[in-house]
Amino acid sequence: SLSACLIRACDEISELVHCLHTRLDLSVASEPRLPVFLTTTLRNIIILLARLPALNTYARTPPLVWRLGWSPTPSGELHTCLPPLPVEYLQEKDVLKEFVFRINSLGWINRQQFEESWMSLLGVLNPVSHTDHELSPEEEIEQAQGMVIAVKAITSLLLQASLVPCAGNPANGSYETRPRDKPLAFLHTRCGKKLSVIRGLIEQEIINLCAARPDRMVPQSYSGSPSDRTSLSLYECNLERELGLEDFSLGQISIESTWSLVGSLENNLSNSDTTDSLDSPRGQGDATDIAASSSSTSRGQKLASTRSVSNCGLDIHSCLQFLLELYGAWLHIDNNPKPPLMLLNSVVKSIVCLSDLFMEREQFEFMQDILLDLLKGHPVEDELITQYLVVGMCKATAVVGTEALVSERVVKLIEAGLKSTHLPTKISALHGSLYLLESGVTDLNMTLLPILTDFLVKHLTIVSQACIISQQFVATMWAVAFYIIENFSSSIKDMEFTPKVMQ
Repeated sequence: SLSACLIRACDEISELVHCLHTRLDLSVASEPRLPVFLTTTLRNIIILLARLPALNTYARTPPLVWRLGWSPTPSGELHTCLPPLPVEYLQEKDVLKEFVFRINSLGWINRQQFEESWMSLLGVLNPVSHTDHELSPEEEIEQAQGMVIAVKAITSLLLQASLVPCAGNPANGSYETRPRDKPLAFLHTRCGKKLSVIRGLIEQEIINLCAARPDRMVPQSYSGSPSDRTSLSLYECNLERELGLEDFSLGQISIESTWSLVGSLENNLSNSDTTDSLDSPRGQGDATDIAASSSSTSRGQKLASTRSVSNCGLDIHSCLQFLLELYGAWLHIDNNPKPPLMLLNSVVKSIVCLSDLFMEREQFEFMQDILLDLLKGHPVEDELITQYLVVGMCKATAVVGTEALVSERVVKLIEAGLKSTHLPTKISALHGSLYLLESGVTDLNMTLLPILTDFLVKHLTIVSQACIISQQFVATMWAVAFYIIENFSSSIKDMEFTPKVMQ
């Protein structure tokens, strides 16, 4: 019968989803191992099947809850829709881990499901004690571990709103990227347009080559937008991003795109000392100022209207506000007792990641204030938190501007990050530098440039000697180097920076 077939299908899809982090996980050494091209195809088929309305709620439910006694009444036309999982079951760490894995893997299919997942995870972040006795140290550790898992899950849930072309669908989308490099003015000339046509053919081949990589999870264009012969996406791509990479990373959203969302684009562009490119007409005199201002306003409106967070159909702003208030209470300098170190680390990382979704200047100001307080009271030797503090402070400062005291603190933070022996902290310091350079604050950049050029000349020379080093670190260094060469050529002409790094 149809009913029996549906029940069997629900059981099967639940087991298949479990395979996503066992046999079909590329990072797990399982035997016998399936070919990579087959593994990625099977993963996508399972995820797309699990997102079908008839199977979705069963696929999202951890099998462990059946053994714990949960027995809901299915609803819906086919009687296969389960209600949201009660929060008390999510207090069990094993259930929570499996639940988080499933919602991260499958995403959400509508606004109601997003809100149900949001409320379930909030219940874990704000645990309600039903007993009067104090928690034992073991229970406190268990609770903190659950809150850490929930923080990571709720961050991932919100970031899925930035998946394009379809928010909430990790099987068919990539995280939105907004490159920092502005279009080359030359490409808008007659010769440049001819070159763009030829370049478009080459770009399409590169996109097809990257899309054919067997280890890719998303079987479509990595750029997040349709590509054609007139697209400029290849030239605009951030240099440190690996083509075909779908993971969320630092530098996803440019400062200019963030300004457009928080309503600061026109004012900040007028005060910026960076240019579109070496050939940009922006520096050619006062006659173009009015036209540039008008064009920046229209460009800001266009950028804001095309941002995924504006078009996902969710009230992301309210979610962010609530979460920031909760984080602020945890991280407040006078808060007693202090949150556990593992929770502190997860919260700071969450704030930095979610800043790509911020829609108000006040949210960046809050981020700057809370991270400044944390810098004052937290030991600098804690590299795990420092790597997020440095990039978070730089990003907030780039968006909202800074006072002289904060500016000095940020420069010292970058300098310490570049000298760190912890490689992720070095990479974060370089990304933070890119945010500040893009903001175009003259005084700050003039202080930063000598520090960055000395660091890059020293370390890129080592790389040229064919030593073993992190690819991500090298790519980020080259991204900073070329950004400086393209946008600050007049400021570094006496440093012989360009000839040294090009040797």
